[in-house]
Amino acid sequence: MASGVTATVYDAGRGRRSELDAREACLRAVVIDAAENSARMLVLEQDDSLLWWDQQRLIEITREVGCPDTLRYKHRQPDSAKPGSPTVRMATGLTS
Repeated sequence: MASGVTATVYDAGRGRRSELDAREACLRAVVIDAAENSARMLVLEQDDSLLWWDQQRLIEITREVGCPDTLRYKHRQPDSAKPGSPTVRMATGLTS
């Protein structure tokens, strides 16, 4: 039985000046894809050190993309995610 789950890997590490630049590029790509696929909820893995930063970028990006009223987003701690619930994990490590 197929689960209907798909995965997309967003690699923004190359050509970026910093981890935050790479993270913003990933957030932008995720929001664009979510909006194009009429997603209503985006669940991101929570990193407490970046929570405020992520929220500010998501406000800006959803407005730019045109989905601030249709795409909701929330952060969740990995431990609190229920088995099988979708979570976007962003790896933005820079490589030289």
